[in-house]
Amino acid sequence: MIHLEDRPVYEEVARFIAELNNKKHHHVGYCGEQRDEILYTLLNDFSDLPLASSLVTAYEEERLVGVFGIDLEKDSGEGELWGPFVKHEHWHEVASLMWAYLSGQVSDHLKKVNGFYNVENENAHRFMEWLAAEKRNRHAILKIAQGDYVSGDMGQACDELTESFFTDFQKLHDETFRDTYFSTDDILGRKNRENKVFVETDDRTLKGYIYVEANPVFGEGDIHYVAVSPQFRKQGVGKRLVQKGLDFMFSFQELEKIVLCVDADNEQACQLYVNAGFKKLHTLNSYVLEVK
Repeated sequence: MIHLEDRPVYEEVARFIAELNNKKHHHVGYCGEQRDEILYTLLNDFSDLPLASSLVTAYEEERLVGVFGIDLEKDSGEGELWGPFVKHEHWHEVASLMWAYLSGQVSDHLKKVNGFYNVENENAHRFMEWLAAEKRNRHAILKIAQGDYVSGDMGQACDELTESFFTDFQKLHDETFRDTYFSTDDILGRKNRENKVFVETDDRTLKGYIYVEANPVFGEGDIHYVAVSPQFRKQGVGKRLVQKGLDFMFSFQELEKIVLCVDADNEQACQLYVNAGFKKLHTLNSYVLEVK
Protein backbone atom coordinates (compact mmCIF):
# COMPACT_ATOMS: atom_id res chain seq x y z
CA MET A 1 0.00 0.00 0.00
CA ILE A 2 1.46 3.35 -1.10
CA HIS A 3 1.22 6.28 1.31
CA LEU A 4 2.50 9.86 0.95
CA GLU A 5 4.59 11.97 3.31
CA ASP A 6 5.31 15.71 3.04
CA ARG A 7 7.88 15.86 5.87
CA PRO A 8 10.28 12.98 5.22
CA VAL A 9 13.86 12.55 6.37
CA TYR A 10 15.54 14.77 3.80
CA GLU A 11 18.89 13.00 4.05
CA GLU A 12 17.10 9.88 2.83
CA VAL A 13 15.40 11.86 0.06
CA ALA A 14 18.76 13.26 -1.12
CA ARG A 15 20.29 9.76 -1.23
CA PHE A 16 17.28 8.47 -3.18
CA ILE A 17 17.46 11.25 -5.80
CA ALA A 18 21.24 10.89 -6.17
CA GLU A 19 20.94 7.12 -6.68
CA LEU A 20 18.33 7.43 -9.43
CA ASN A 21 19.69 10.57 -11.07
CA ASN A 22 22.97 8.82 -11.85
CA LYS A 23 21.07 6.38 -14.09
CA LYS A 24 20.05 7.63 -17.54
CA HIS A 25 16.71 5.81 -17.54
CA HIS A 26 15.76 7.68 -14.33
CA HIS A 27 17.64 10.92 -14.94
CA VAL A 28 15.89 14.28 -14.46
CA GLY A 29 17.83 17.34 -15.57
CA TYR A 30 19.18 20.05 -13.24
CA CYS A 31 18.39 18.29 -9.96
CA GLY A 32 21.94 17.32 -9.11
CA GLU A 33 23.67 13.97 -8.88
CA GLN A 34 25.59 14.32 -5.59
CA ARG A 35 23.77 13.59 -2.35
CA ASP A 36 25.30 16.46 -0.36
CA GLU A 37 24.60 19.01 -3.09
CA ILE A 38 21.00 17.82 -3.46
CA LEU A 39 20.46 17.98 0.30
CA TYR A 40 21.89 21.49 0.49
CA THR A 41 19.61 22.68 -2.32
CA LEU A 42 16.52 21.15 -0.72
CA LEU A 43 17.21 22.69 2.67
CA ASN A 44 18.51 26.09 1.56
CA ASP A 45 17.55 26.96 -2.00
CA PHE A 46 14.44 25.08 -3.04
CA SER A 47 11.15 26.83 -3.88
CA ASP A 48 9.67 30.06 -2.53
CA LEU A 49 7.04 27.97 -0.76
CA PRO A 50 7.70 25.84 2.35
CA LEU A 51 9.46 22.59 1.53
CA ALA A 52 6.56 20.58 2.97
CA SER A 53 4.31 22.17 0.30
CA SER A 54 6.83 21.87 -2.54
CA LEU A 55 7.97 18.26 -2.21
CA VAL A 56 6.19 14.99 -1.52
CA THR A 57 7.46 11.46 -1.02
CA ALA A 58 5.86 8.06 -1.49
CA TYR A 59 6.45 5.04 0.73
CA GLU A 60 5.49 1.40 0.50
CA GLU A 61 5.38 0.39 4.13
CA GLU A 62 8.70 1.88 5.37
CA ARG A 63 10.49 1.86 2.01
CA LEU A 64 10.90 5.12 0.08
CA VAL A 65 9.71 4.51 -3.49
CA GLY A 66 9.05 7.99 -4.88
CA VAL A 67 10.00 11.66 -4.67
CA PHE A 68 8.40 14.55 -6.55
CA GLY A 69 9.01 18.27 -6.10
CA ILE A 70 8.33 21.64 -7.70
CA ASP A 71 10.96 24.34 -7.34
CA LEU A 72 8.52 27.25 -7.51
CA GLU A 73 9.17 30.94 -8.03
CA LYS A 74 6.25 32.61 -6.30
CA ASP A 75 6.31 35.95 -8.12
CA SER A 76 6.19 34.48 -11.62
CA GLY A 77 4.18 31.38 -10.76
CA GLU A 78 6.71 29.30 -12.71
CA GLY A 79 8.21 26.10 -11.40
CA GLU A 80 10.74 23.43 -12.33
CA LEU A 81 9.89 19.78 -11.81
CA TRP A 82 12.14 17.68 -9.60
CA GLY A 83 10.98 14.27 -10.63
CA PRO A 84 9.02 12.18 -10.59
CA PHE A 85 11.74 9.94 -9.17
CA VAL A 86 10.17 6.51 -8.78
CA LYS A 87 11.64 3.14 -7.85
CA HIS A 88 8.63 0.85 -8.04
CA GLU A 89 7.13 -1.63 -10.51
CA HIS A 90 3.98 0.51 -10.77
CA TRP A 91 5.86 3.62 -11.85
CA HIS A 92 2.97 5.60 -13.29
CA GLU A 93 0.67 4.85 -10.36
CA VAL A 94 3.18 6.22 -7.87
CA ALA A 95 4.03 9.24 -10.04
CA SER A 96 0.40 10.21 -10.67
CA LEU A 97 -0.45 9.85 -6.97
CA MET A 98 2.37 12.20 -6.01
CA TRP A 99 1.46 14.67 -8.78
CA ALA A 100 -2.16 14.85 -7.69
CA TYR A 101 -1.11 15.70 -4.15
CA LEU A 102 1.73 18.06 -5.07
CA SER A 103 -0.17 20.05 -7.71
CA GLY A 104 -2.99 20.52 -5.22
CA GLN A 105 -0.57 21.89 -2.62
CA VAL A 106 0.77 24.61 -4.94
CA SER A 107 -2.34 25.27 -7.04
CA ASP A 108 -2.84 28.79 -5.69
CA HIS A 109 0.57 29.88 -6.97
CA LEU A 110 1.49 27.65 -9.92
CA LYS A 111 0.94 28.88 -13.49
CA LYS A 112 3.52 26.98 -15.48
CA VAL A 113 6.00 24.15 -14.90
CA ASN A 114 9.07 23.09 -16.84
CA GLY A 115 10.44 19.57 -16.95
CA PHE A 116 13.76 18.29 -18.31
CA TYR A 117 14.19 14.56 -18.83
CA ASN A 118 16.95 12.38 -20.22
CA VAL A 119 16.01 11.01 -23.63
CA GLU A 120 16.37 7.52 -22.13
CA ASN A 121 13.90 8.23 -19.29
CA GLU A 122 10.94 6.65 -21.07
CA ASN A 123 8.66 6.62 -18.03
CA ALA A 124 9.02 10.39 -17.59
CA HIS A 125 8.30 11.06 -21.26
CA ARG A 126 5.13 8.99 -21.08
CA PHE A 127 4.17 10.84 -17.90
CA MET A 128 4.62 14.21 -19.63
CA GLU A 129 2.41 13.00 -22.48
CA TRP A 130 -0.19 11.91 -19.93
CA LEU A 131 -0.13 15.41 -18.44
CA ALA A 132 -0.49 16.87 -21.98
CA ALA A 133 2.73 18.87 -21.52
CA GLU A 134 4.18 20.52 -24.62
CA LYS A 135 7.48 19.08 -25.80
CA ARG A 136 10.02 21.80 -26.58
CA ASN A 137 13.70 21.76 -27.53
CA ARG A 138 16.51 19.41 -26.56
CA HIS A 139 19.31 20.27 -24.15
CA ALA A 140 22.81 18.78 -24.21
CA ILE A 141 24.62 18.51 -20.86
CA LEU A 142 28.41 18.50 -21.20
CA LYS A 143 31.22 18.08 -18.68
CA ILE A 144 34.93 18.74 -18.46
CA ALA A 145 37.14 17.48 -15.63
CA GLN A 146 39.99 19.43 -14.08
CA GLY A 147 42.54 16.92 -15.36
CA ASP A 148 41.26 17.14 -18.94
CA TYR A 149 41.58 20.90 -19.28
CA VAL A 150 44.63 22.49 -20.91
CA SER A 151 44.83 26.24 -20.31
CA GLY A 152 46.16 28.73 -22.84
CA ASP A 153 46.56 32.47 -23.24
CA MET A 154 43.53 33.23 -25.42
CA GLY A 155 41.37 34.21 -22.43
CA GLN A 156 43.65 37.14 -21.65
CA ALA A 157 41.58 39.28 -24.05
CA CYS A 158 38.61 39.06 -21.65
CA ASP A 159 37.96 41.04 -18.48
CA GLU A 160 35.29 41.21 -15.80
CA LEU A 161 32.09 43.07 -16.65
CA THR A 162 32.11 46.70 -15.51
CA GLU A 163 29.21 49.08 -14.99
CA SER A 164 29.91 50.92 -18.25
CA PHE A 165 28.81 47.82 -20.18
CA PHE A 166 25.74 46.91 -18.08
CA THR A 167 23.29 48.24 -20.70
CA ASP A 168 24.97 46.42 -23.59
CA PHE A 169 25.16 43.26 -21.50
CA GLN A 170 21.45 43.43 -20.72
CA LYS A 171 20.55 43.96 -24.38
CA LEU A 172 22.66 41.03 -25.58
CA HIS A 173 21.42 38.72 -22.82
CA ASP A 174 17.75 39.55 -23.41
CA GLU A 175 18.05 39.14 -27.18
CA THR A 176 19.95 35.86 -26.98
CA PHE A 177 18.16 34.13 -24.09
CA ARG A 178 14.48 34.97 -24.08
CA ASP A 179 12.40 33.66 -21.16
CA THR A 180 15.47 32.16 -19.50
CA TYR A 181 15.91 31.23 -15.86
CA PHE A 182 18.27 34.12 -14.91
CA SER A 183 17.50 37.70 -15.93
CA THR A 184 20.28 40.26 -16.14
CA ASP A 185 19.22 41.58 -12.74
CA ASP A 186 19.46 38.04 -11.36
CA ILE A 187 22.97 37.63 -12.78
CA LEU A 188 24.20 40.99 -11.51
CA GLY A 189 22.73 40.22 -8.10
CA ARG A 190 24.52 36.86 -7.97
CA LYS A 191 27.96 38.24 -8.89
CA ASN A 192 30.51 37.62 -6.14
CA ARG A 193 33.89 36.01 -5.59
CA GLU A 194 32.74 32.73 -7.14
CA ASN A 195 30.18 33.92 -9.72
CA LYS A 196 31.59 36.07 -12.51
CA VAL A 197 30.63 37.75 -15.79
CA PHE A 198 33.54 38.11 -18.21
CA VAL A 199 33.37 40.16 -21.39
CA GLU A 200 35.38 40.86 -24.50
CA THR A 201 35.13 44.44 -25.74
CA ASP A 202 36.36 46.54 -28.64
CA ASP A 203 36.37 50.35 -28.70
CA ARG A 204 33.62 50.59 -26.09
CA THR A 205 31.60 47.89 -27.88
CA LEU A 206 30.62 44.66 -26.16
CA LYS A 207 31.59 41.73 -28.34
CA GLY A 208 30.29 39.01 -26.02
CA TYR A 209 30.05 37.73 -22.48
CA ILE A 210 30.16 34.57 -20.40
CA TYR A 211 28.51 34.00 -17.01
CA VAL A 212 30.02 31.28 -14.82
CA GLU A 213 29.55 30.03 -11.28
CA ALA A 214 32.22 28.18 -9.31
CA ASN A 215 31.07 26.02 -6.41
CA PRO A 216 34.21 24.90 -4.54
CA VAL A 217 32.17 23.42 -1.67
CA PHE A 218 30.76 20.77 -4.01
CA GLY A 219 33.73 20.62 -6.39
CA GLU A 220 31.73 21.80 -9.41
CA GLY A 221 31.39 24.77 -11.71
CA ASP A 222 28.74 25.84 -14.20
CA ILE A 223 28.81 27.81 -17.44
CA HIS A 224 25.33 29.30 -17.54
CA TYR A 225 25.49 31.64 -20.53
CA VAL A 226 27.78 32.49 -23.42
CA ALA A 227 26.64 35.06 -25.99
CA VAL A 228 28.42 36.84 -28.84
CA SER A 229 27.02 39.87 -30.67
CA PRO A 230 26.06 38.97 -34.26
CA GLN A 231 28.64 41.27 -35.88
CA PHE A 232 31.47 39.58 -33.97
CA ARG A 233 30.57 35.95 -34.54
CA LYS A 234 32.98 33.51 -36.22
CA GLN A 235 35.92 35.57 -34.97
CA GLY A 236 36.94 33.37 -32.03
CA VAL A 237 35.19 35.48 -29.40
CA GLY A 238 33.20 32.57 -27.99
CA LYS A 239 36.31 30.40 -27.80
CA ARG A 240 38.20 33.08 -25.87
CA LEU A 241 35.29 33.67 -23.50
CA VAL A 242 34.99 29.95 -22.75
CA GLN A 243 38.69 29.70 -22.01
CA LYS A 244 38.47 32.70 -19.68
CA GLY A 245 35.58 31.11 -17.81
CA LEU A 246 37.38 27.78 -17.52
CA ASP A 247 40.62 29.43 -16.40
CA PHE A 248 38.72 31.26 -13.66
CA MET A 249 36.76 28.27 -12.40
CA PHE A 250 39.68 25.86 -12.45
CA SER A 251 41.68 28.41 -10.45
CA PHE A 252 39.73 26.92 -7.52
CA GLN A 253 41.69 23.77 -6.73
CA GLU A 254 38.59 22.20 -5.18
CA LEU A 255 36.78 22.13 -8.53
CA GLU A 256 36.80 18.65 -10.01
CA LYS A 257 34.48 19.27 -12.95
CA ILE A 258 32.50 21.90 -14.83
CA VAL A 259 29.08 21.22 -16.27
CA LEU A 260 27.11 23.22 -18.82
CA CYS A 261 23.92 23.09 -20.83
CA VAL A 262 23.54 23.99 -24.51
CA ASP A 263 20.84 23.62 -27.15
CA ALA A 264 21.47 20.10 -28.46
CA ASP A 265 20.53 21.18 -31.98
CA ASN A 266 23.02 24.07 -31.99
CA GLU A 267 25.88 22.20 -33.64
CA GLN A 268 28.20 25.21 -33.64
CA ALA A 269 27.86 25.76 -29.89
CA CYS A 270 28.24 22.05 -29.12
CA GLN A 271 31.40 21.91 -31.22
CA LEU A 272 32.80 24.97 -29.42
CA TYR A 273 32.65 23.13 -26.11
CA VAL A 274 33.84 19.81 -27.49
CA ASN A 275 36.88 21.61 -28.91
CA ALA A 276 37.53 23.02 -25.42
CA GLY A 277 37.61 19.47 -24.01
CA PHE A 278 34.00 18.91 -22.92
CA LYS A 279 32.30 15.53 -23.22
CA LYS A 280 28.57 14.95 -23.52
CA LEU A 281 26.86 13.53 -20.41
CA HIS A 282 23.15 13.72 -21.17
CA THR A 283 20.66 14.79 -23.80
CA LEU A 284 17.41 16.10 -22.32
CA ASN A 285 13.98 16.73 -23.77
CA SER A 286 12.30 19.79 -22.28
CA TYR A 287 8.57 20.13 -21.56
CA VAL A 288 6.29 22.98 -20.58
CA LEU A 289 2.93 22.52 -18.88
CA GLU A 290 0.55 25.47 -18.54
CA VAL A 291 -1.44 25.01 -15.34
CA LYS A 292 -5.01 26.30 -15.39
